[in-house]
Amino acid sequence: MSSRTAEVSKIKTPVNMMGSLFSFLPNIGLVFTNSSTGIPSDFYLAGTHCNCSDFCDNGGNGSCGRSAPLSYSITSTFCSASQAVNISQDQRDIIRQEYIRHGLSSVPDRTDLLPTTDSLYFLASALNQTAYSLSWGSPGALADSVYLQYNNLLNTTPSTATTFTITSGWRNPERNEAVGGVQNSDHQFGNALDLVPLDWQDHPELFCTLLSAAQNVGGTFVQAENALSQRVNNCADSTVRHIHVSQR
Repeated sequence: MSSRTAEVSKIKTPVNMMGSLFSFLPNIGLVFTNSSTGIPSDFYLAGTHCNCSDFCDNGGNGSCGRSAPLSYSITSTFCSASQAVNISQDQRDIIRQEYIRHGLSSVPDRTDLLPTTDSLYFLASALNQTAYSLSWGSPGALADSVYLQYNNLLNTTPSTATTFTITSGWRNPERNEAVGGVQNSDHQFGNALDLVPLDWQDHPELFCTLLSAAQNVGGTFVQAENALSQRVNNCADSTVRHIHVSQR
């Protein structure tokens, strides 16, 4: 093979110039408008009377659904010929874009967002109640730890135990805003849970047992909360509706 032929063979063609999947996360002060209220959503407005599961009368500037992906149209022109291609964010970058839009100090890497799987005692659908199949953090490990400790305090075995339900696990920022969460809620980082003991209407004292279980597993932020997710100092108070536990 001549040297000229060897040089020509090294020239990259459109086929071998194709790279791996890439991502893009613009941070250019984009302004979005809430489709239902028409209010510009470049500021945080928490929802009221919205749990995204059974009802949502007012989601503020948040949303219970998936955010629309940002897309670009790229056109290449050479002489009289041109070719256009559209690129759009995938699910991972859609979620990551929400963290940027909400001004959060921590933004997950693409490798941080993984398919939500069942834990030992809880289904994936309980740990991740969002519109996304991916989530961040380890809410399942935290839920299992509290579950075992809770049943230990009740002196029951996990297989037959009176248990609790998870009313909120990991939340993407848009969902967190819609359900009235604080802007920097630990739920967005996958290490926070809201828990409700079964039969709490007949046995409200179970809230205190569940609070103790969450504290015993090393929860760094544990408190009883009312229906508005506000702190209730006495776990035996009649306004308590769930126990919040997070590991920061």
